[in-house]
Amino acid sequence: MRRRVHGSTRGFTDTESFQAYLDQRFPLGIIPRPLDPYWAIDDADYFPYLRSEENVTALDPQATLDIEPYWDPDTDAVLNACDNCPDHPNPGQEPVMFGQEILATALDTFAWSTPADVQFVRGGLGVVGGYGVDQLGVLLDATALKDAAVPAAGAGFYYLLRLGGSCSAGSWQTVLGEEPGRDLVLP
Repeated sequence: MRRRVHGSTRGFTDTESFQAYLDQRFPLGIIPRPLDPYWAIDDADYFPYLRSEENVTALDPQATLDIEPYWDPDTDAVLNACDNCPDHPNPGQEPVMFGQEILATALDTFAWSTPADVQFVRGGLGVVGGYGVDQLGVLLDATALKDAAVPAAGAGFYYLLRLGGSCSAGSWQTVLGEEPGRDLVLP
């Protein structure tokens, strides 16, 4: 499985691979650009060691560098640089279900309680078995999906939502493994 790390197409699936990549290219521990706190450096002594070097000085000697919370904010023990869904815990890197109850709150609106980046698909009920799609989209930090379209008389729509945004492992399934064909067929 390939992950993007700061524009690189190099694939990292675990922290050891990422650390080996850094060690090989930057043996002195110096990265030739400003350090982005989202880079995961799996070495607890990295910054104390860097501070003790004679040729490294901080603009502010009292400055601290507290970036560990950015390494794994979903606390699933997989650092962001290697996490396929950095905002939602999935320690085995398995697909992640949307996991919220969705309610029809109006004739044209479905809603859920916690804001999330989601992808959605809509299709006619006549093609639901083959997951035919006539509309798809992305909603950012949303708590509702509103669709003013009205199906033809005697017809209807189906809707599916999955986690989107930074979560490349969002699944269209309701229960993991229940309908694996959905994830293979849907965008």
